[in-house]
Amino acid sequence: YLIWQVGSTTVRSSKSWAPLILIVLGSLLVLVDTSRHVLLDHGGVIFDRRSLLMYTPTHDLSPVGRLCQLATIIGLVFLLVGLALFFDLYMMIRSCFQERQQLAQHAG
Repeated sequence: YLIWQVGSTTVRSSKSWAPLILIVLGSLLVLVDTSRHVLLDHGGVIFDRRSLLMYTPTHDLSPVGRLCQLATIIGLVFLLVGLALFFDLYMMIRSCFQERQQLAQHAG
């Protein structure tokens, strides 16, 4: 649906492509940790199993663990911002506040 909406608008409009790009990047970033889990569950496949661990023996985050944590956080932010842009959430919230303000002016 998202690709159809983007494709039906002007191709040069960065406003129509920004939500799609953010949603795709966000989805890929969220999949980083999931991929680490799948690789770890299957013995690391092409990686050393110990290099995929989330925590060090001292119970601190490993470099891979920190990378996956940051990728998930950034991915979720990208997804939320991309969806908010796609659905014009800012304009919806703004119009709700404007209607509320107009109702308050008429009542007062």
